[in-house]
Amino acid sequence: MKKTIIICLSCFIVFSGVLWIAKACKEEITEVVFTAEVLEITEYSLLVNGLGWARDDVNYLGKIFVAVTNSDYEVELLDAPGEPITLFDFAEGDTVEITFDGVTLESNPGKILGTYKIQKVE
Repeated sequence: MKKTIIICLSCFIVFSGVLWIAKACKEEITEVVFTAEVLEITEYSLLVNGLGWARDDVNYLGKIFVAVTNSDYEVELLDAPGEPITLFDFAEGDTVEITFDGVTLESNPGKILGTYKIQKVE
């Protein structure tokens, strides 16, 4: 009887530990959205000028390179109504909303590599 209780208790402890580790290791996806003006279009990125406001109240001012290719997932490129477009459908002077993982490389100009979506704004 004692063996059964010890085995059941051990299984419960191991199972609880596995659940706790799985929860702790779960990758939480962060999304930051800010508005910018397109300054230049290259083969793999946009050079934009951050217009200074974001949905999370963080300022994104100044020039930033925004990657439009990512090896982990496909970056969504959308027009204002939300229809898919290509990189070369953007034009200098367009206002865009950029959704990314929140990581900005501290360089001059800054760089965003974890881009999720770039959408034209009317």
